[in-house]
Amino acid sequence: MKNLICPENKMIEEFLKSKNFQTKIDELAEKYKNKKIIIYGAGITFDIIKRNYDISKLNIIGVADKKFNDGDKYHGYKAYNCETFLKEKPDVVLISVYESEIIERYFRKNLIPEVGDFKYEPLINYPYNERFKSRIDLLKNIYSQDKIKIILGSGGKQTPEGWTSTDVDLLDITEKENWTRFLKKNSIDNLLAEHVFEHLEIEEVKAAFNNIYEYLKRGGVLRFAVPDGYHPGEFYKNLTKPGGTGSGSEDHKLFFNIDLLQEIVDREKFDIIPIEYFDNNGIFHKEKYSLDNGYVSRTADNYPNSAFVKNPEEAVKFYESIPENLRYQFEKGNLGYTSLFVDIVKK
Repeated sequence: MKNLICPENKMIEEFLKSKNFQTKIDELAEKYKNKKIIIYGAGITFDIIKRNYDISKLNIIGVADKKFNDGDKYHGYKAYNCETFLKEKPDVVLISVYESEIIERYFRKNLIPEVGDFKYEPLINYPYNERFKSRIDLLKNIYSQDKIKIILGSGGKQTPEGWTSTDVDLLDITEKENWTRFLKKNSIDNLLAEHVFEHLEIEEVKAAFNNIYEYLKRGGVLRFAVPDGYHPGEFYKNLTKPGGTGSGSEDHKLFFNIDLLQEIVDREKFDIIPIEYFDNNGIFHKEKYSLDNGYVSRTADNYPNSAFVKNPEEAVKFYESIPENLRYQFEKGNLGYTSLFVDIVKK
């Protein structure tokens, strides 16, 4: 099966490589030696930079983004809301989004009149024509398919033929204008969001569902998977809860369960078809499903106990953290890392 990589991510990586970006980082580290630096923007651009380059010489005291609350953690850094990060009095703010002029305009119109002038500059100078090209490429990919099938928050992962990958820097699901610039209303056949919505505040979740309703076709499907708050294992919960110990959980905002999801989703607009989930008594439920609506990796079959735990000691901790009366279903089904996994269908 052919695989496609999110064009936006690939293009940013290639652009940074072509500019010998490590040299730029080293120059900034020298320029701002012993100066306090705040990174503004915690999207895929900063993730790409952190993954591929050595930024340890930058004296980064925190990362700011609208999705954070003060006190959060992000990749080991202190996280700040976009309205409060200046209380740390950074010597410079490095803007780590590829459309830096939008953030600069926000600084000039909103922050500086309120709090006074402060120093900032783009971490990358990404040419407008390259950004425009990335959008054209995305549109071509979307509309070259027989059906419009979009992966939300792909994080640069490879995706199967017939799907188009996006991430927050290109399609912020909470912002209506992000949908408007790429898509027609009532046009999307499938959306896939695996472990995306737990990174949103509840009002952002509701905004995302409003946008999804407008752009899905009638009968269109959002395949939805998030960490399951009704999973009975404390080991699992400690990894996946907001502020937990697992990778990425420092940015988790909500701990969904089947009941909370049913409260949030407008049942006049959507049907919820449960596929895998624990109920509030810790009992696991599982239904058969088709891969036509998208592949989810963190499920009972695709991520069993043997893949979930890294060593025998962890396996014991995981098993012992489950109430004794519920362990039988883990033994019988080899359950490990499961998700609250449903299809949400537009009426």
